[in-house]
Amino acid sequence: MSKLYSEELQETTCIHLHSDNSPDGCAAIETYIEKAKENNITAINLSEHGSLDNIVNAYKSCKKANIVPLIGLEAYLNEKRNKTEEGEDGDEGNLNPDDAKNNHLVLCAKTDEGIQSLIRINNEAVMNGFKGKPRTTTKVLFDLAEDLIVSSACLAGVPARFIALKKFDEAKNWLAQYKERLKDDFYIELQINQVSLQKQVNEYLLKFAKELKIKTICAQDCHYADKGDNVLRIIKLLDKRKTTLKDLEEEGGLPDYLKWISEETLYMKTANEIIDDAKKYGYNIPQNVLIESLINNHEWKHKCENINWQLNKKHYNKFTDYPSQFESSNEYFESLLQEKFKLFVKNGYIPKDKVKVYAERLTYETDMLIRKEYVDYLLETQRTISDIIGILGDEKHVSVGRGSAAGSLAAYLLSITKIDPIKNDLIFERFLSEARSNQIMDIDV
Repeated sequence: MSKLYSEELQETTCIHLHSDNSPDGCAAIETYIEKAKENNITAINLSEHGSLDNIVNAYKSCKKANIVPLIGLEAYLNEKRNKTEEGEDGDEGNLNPDDAKNNHLVLCAKTDEGIQSLIRINNEAVMNGFKGKPRTTTKVLFDLAEDLIVSSACLAGVPARFIALKKFDEAKNWLAQYKERLKDDFYIELQINQVSLQKQVNEYLLKFAKELKIKTICAQDCHYADKGDNVLRIIKLLDKRKTTLKDLEEEGGLPDYLKWISEETLYMKTANEIIDDAKKYGYNIPQNVLIESLINNHEWKHKCENINWQLNKKHYNKFTDYPSQFESSNEYFESLLQEKFKLFVKNGYIPKDKVKVYAERLTYETDMLIRKEYVDYLLETQRTISDIIGILGDEKHVSVGRGSAAGSLAAYLLSITKIDPIKNDLIFERFLSEARSNQIMDIDV
């Protein structure tokens, strides 16, 4: 271990890491946190490839360990995602970003709203850009860029790929575009590893950073926690490709993607270890510039440290597809239920001698659902079931319903369930009550 290069490097902010929940990560969040606490790493940025599956676990685990959680996503950026030829993937190697390739881009939430932006970006990528991987575009990102930090990513990022192809003007123009839109929340990402191309890429990235006045960070791109664990990543990738090292050797040796990840550089390090590695691997970066980049990592920590993600709070989609004559989803909800109620009475589903009983129950439920802010969720659920029936072409494939939702007359009228709760003596309070104010609703369909 080298001497302390800067007072501000007594602590390390780690950007960015991949857990064993990722296709090429090999350490659990808890393992990263344990090592972080041992090495005075006070903030860690989880940015899985195209996935947010592990962000809740990461957030909770970091908070419990008194480490600042930097909730992120390493997105796949593909500007021509709808024009990609059949079978195209484009995620490996240094490929031309102008083609339909999946380029990496690191996003990080600054606020609670930023976490919701990440979710929206990734959901949109899954719904509208999925082909092998969920792919987003610059337009989608810029539309949802508020409350996000963005970095130019690794050797699979757009500027790095342009530089590798000696398309320097294209790299600079791309960086300028992101700087103009994202201002001081856009950073150029440097890395220190054993890949020879990284040295050339860093040289030009630093040049462009100075010319465009973009701050640089020094990211780690951790795929495992400790030196020597690289073998775990090799095994994981071989298993994914259903092959062995012996088979590859017989075919002519290791492919490029295994040559460089077989090195031991992608583990969690302190800032001082990174500085030592820069010397060890012969990087021509002035030490003060490298130190400044590592200190800039702390800006991510400071921008994100006030996040207070309310995991017990409802985060349902807002239902906005109500007819224009209604001023709100609540008003539409009340009208829709009254319309359905009359239809059920007319068709004999509600006995005429018990209309008053059903009407009183509906008034009670409607009032409770509006006050507890569950209206949008029920309207979205009704639409989802209608979509399912539309796809299957036959209502018989949808079950009668199960769980506490069967106690709701409103759910029955909206055809979310097919069970009459009054006829079957089912109580609404199992579904929703005053006493369950923080309940998160989850209807089984």
